[in-house]
Amino acid sequence: HVTPETLVSGGGDGSLRVHDIRGGEGPTLRGHAAAIMCLDCEKHGYRVVSGGYDHRACVWDTRNTSLPVATYSNHDNAVFAVAFSDTLLFTGSSDNTICMLNFDDLSSAAAAATAASAAAAAAAA
Repeated sequence: HVTPETLVSGGGDGSLRVHDIRGGEGPTLRGHAAAIMCLDCEKHGYRVVSGGYDHRACVWDTRNTSLPVATYSNHDNAVFAVAFSDTLLFTGSSDNTICMLNFDDLSSAAAAATAASAAAAAAAA
């Protein structure tokens, strides 16, 4: 849970680390293929968004650290800016574009991708 006692850092190896500033290391979140360039934490919640040199923005739920909740990869270059605003997510890239995403759309896309992956795994079994 992202709290005043929590610090989230992004690394050159593409991973995020959740730290408890009172002492102790939390989970490591993996989902980027290149260095993380920026991140933002939701003010009153569990979500963190990271932007990377791999042209992607990943949305994370710090309560479930296995995979990103959603991944946005529509930029043509590195993502150097990310920001939360209520139900919106903004990303900015060195490709000179800024994108605005609605979390409802991201959640629907993530659910569809998860269902498609499950169906493909079942078909392969």
